Amino acid sequence: MRVSHCAAVVFVAIAGCGSTPSLDSCDPFEDGCQSGDRCAMVFEFDAGDSVIDAGFFCVQSGGVPENGLCRGLSTGDDDAGGELVTDDCGPGLFCATLDSERRCRALCDGEVFGCGGLEFCRGLSADPFLAVCSEASTCDPIEQNCLGGDGCYAVAGGEGGLLTHCFEFNPPPGGSGQPGTPCEFIADCEPGTDCFPDPRGGSGSVCLSFCDPSDPSSCSEDERCTPLDAAFESASVFGVCE
Repeated sequence: MRVSHCAAVVFVAIAGCGSTPSLDSCDPFEDGCQSGDRCAMVFEFDAGDSVIDAGFFCVQSGGVPENGLCRGLSTGDDDAGGELVTDDCGPGLFCATLDSERRCRALCDGEVFGCGGLEFCRGLSADPFLAVCSEASTCDPIEQNCLGGDGCYAVAGGEGGLLTHCFEFNPPPGGSGQPGTPCEFIADCEPGTDCFPDPRGGSGSVCLSFCDPSDPSSCSEDERCTPLDAAFESASVFGVCE
């Protein structure tokens, strides 16, 4: 399963590549910047305040710790008269708005650099790749008890097992999100379903319905409810119809 990227949760929108800022590029998961600097996401704005580029570059490190309130921070002008903007977080962090406040979140890649506790690695952008650790809401996929019409979906926990989190249903263009239809991201599927590898042996993923393993009627007659292991004790036992 893949968590859909959503640029709306970052402190400014992420655009595609335009011109290149006059800073040294870097890898956020390697210590390649000079002492006192950090590898941070930098946005380049043109004279009309539109984002024309974004990427990871070495800038002076901020001082806001993980989960601290943060803000955008100008690093000066570029050669074309635009402005370079980063944030005031410390090393390994990014200023993201995942709820109602902007806070410094730990960068992750979902593999080597994962998350801990009841957190999962939440993708914000695919190009450039950007993901941060986010606390799971631990909703109930059987009850579908999220607020505001959001769906409760399963996500891979940072320490193994599955967590659950509320996301807005966001079907792909031309897609319905109904069980059995193709999907790429979890929120491609309608609430009550989730995106998993095709159990029929197909090469892609499809939307599968959540079910209660103790209730035979929670799946159709030609399906069985396959239990899934949750990473937190408070969750209802749940599975998917295959």
